Amino acid sequence: MPDRTGIFSETMIDMKEKKKCEKVVAELTYGRLMAIASKAGQPLSKAEAIRFLSQHGRANEIWRRMLAAGEDYLKESLPNRPSSWPQRTERRLHYDG
Repeated sequence: MPDRTGIFSETMIDMKEKKKCEKVVAELTYGRLMAIASKAGQPLSKAEAIRFLSQHGRANEIWRRMLAAGEDYLKESLPNRPSSWPQRTERRLHYDG
């Protein structure tokens, strides 16, 4: 199944299987960045991709945004969602732990 960028991932796992799930781990690797950059017409070498992720707090910001998106999805998926929770557009991207 294609992801949002239209790129297929050979490491995708069918998460539709019925099994007990205690946690969800998501990972964006330098290889994934290289594929995204190539698809956008801006190919990167392995060293360039690693450097890009390591600069300016990008890796931490990606982690924060992934966590916020996951929390938004969970909140939206809960039955009887409290109306006091902020809508997706109002969420903060800062993780307080």
